[in-house]
Amino acid sequence: MQQSKTTRIIIPIVCTLFCIGALVAAFFIGINMVKKEAKSLEAERERIEADYEALHEENTDPVSGKTILTKAYMDKEYRSYYAGVQSSSRSFKMIVILLLLAFAGVAVICTIADAIMSIAKQRTMRLKGIVTALLAIGLVIGASVFLKKVNIRKQLPKPEEATVNLYRVNVAKKHENTETKYDNDGDKTTKTTYYLDLVNPDGTTRARVVPSSVYYDVTTEGYYYLAQYEGNGTRDDFAIYPDSEYIAVQT
Repeated sequence: MQQSKTTRIIIPIVCTLFCIGALVAAFFIGINMVKKEAKSLEAERERIEADYEALHEENTDPVSGKTILTKAYMDKEYRSYYAGVQSSSRSFKMIVILLLLAFAGVAVICTIADAIMSIAKQRTMRLKGIVTALLAIGLVIGASVFLKKVNIRKQLPKPEEATVNLYRVNVAKKHENTETKYDNDGDKTTKTTYYLDLVNPDGTTRARVVPSSVYYDVTTEGYYYLAQYEGNGTRDDFAIYPDSEYIAVQT
């Protein structure tokens, strides 16, 4: 009887400690994985820059001193952008899988603890614990397969398949709009949309939705060169360059 009471006290404590340990381990493993991915992205971007420099392209305007946005230069810029998006997608997938593994680990630990408690109490193990553990493991396996086959983010065209176009635009101002929505359970979700107000030839303005990276690169009103990729059935803006520092000349 005393052994049974001791088991009922010790096992929950040990189970809790193992669960906390699994979550802490997942946290630190996740940080390490993100750091490694960041280093890998940095190395990839350095390689892209080195490949461009190896071309020995003269892309500085001798009169104005501005950087010329040549075809080779923009190919380099898109390659760097593409590498960043792919790295972000990989990091997201790794974190999701890691969280699922941590969840499955906690479920398995609790199931094992329940089995030990059942043996100590000389009773049949509850079916609920076994089903929970199996469902958790199945969820991890299913999610892992899904994430490998499906790209969570929009499918960008590969650099060798993408066409990069430049458009000279006159930015009057920029603004953003944040919408807050609540679902049936009362959970709140927010979405921020970023806009650039572009000046039309007749002097009126039109609002253009742009990625946050483009939005934050606009610091003042005036003329810019807006870079847009196209390919694989998708098209979107990915960079913007101030007219005061760049010239759009395709070679």
